[in-house]
Amino acid sequence: MAQTRELIKTLKTALKAQGKTYADVAVEIGLTEASVKRLFSQQSFSLSRLDQVCHLLEIEISDLVQLMNEQQQRLQQLTIEQEKEITGDVTLTLVAVCVLNRWTTNEILSYYNISEPECVRHLAKLDRLKVIELLPRNRTNRLAGYRYLVVMLQPIQGRSAYTSTGGQPGDNQGVDTQCTQGIIQTGFEETAGPLLFYNGRRGEQSGITIHA
Repeated sequence: MAQTRELIKTLKTALKAQGKTYADVAVEIGLTEASVKRLFSQQSFSLSRLDQVCHLLEIEISDLVQLMNEQQQRLQQLTIEQEKEITGDVTLTLVAVCVLNRWTTNEILSYYNISEPECVRHLAKLDRLKVIELLPRNRTNRLAGYRYLVVMLQPIQGRSAYTSTGGQPGDNQGVDTQCTQGIIQTGFEETAGPLLFYNGRRGEQSGITIHA
């Protein structure tokens, strides 16, 4: 899984920072250097092996996890490549926004007209992009502290046919034309810099209050 990859990547970074080699690790855990290289390439560390390597670095496993989280927290916005791939598919964008706002797969399926195979396919793509980690039973884990999506050149407009089961196509889905014209009132030129959104879902009572 993606989170395992990130933990091993952090471990390798910590070893390099202290000038430790695979040979040093081999001596510490009682394996050949070739076996150590295989452990790293296959990412097949047991908890006890991981603890031994951390002992070599004079840190705890919890310290390693904290270091990994600190590195991930620096990813506060999407890369250009991630952004292009996600916003190039409106359904993928919808799924991304949902999971980054801690929706479960079942919540997405019950609220939007998306089939389960299609939803899982998009979750797998987000896992590949390292935006989330796709866990067993289609559970998800956000890999970085994304509190918003950054769209640098143009807004995400609500043109998707995948509207909520309780509404009609175009009913306040995404950042629609009315929002961008009536509230934001700005262009999306590259020189203007990034446009940041903190998105959420309003409750039924909030909807009544807004339309009152």
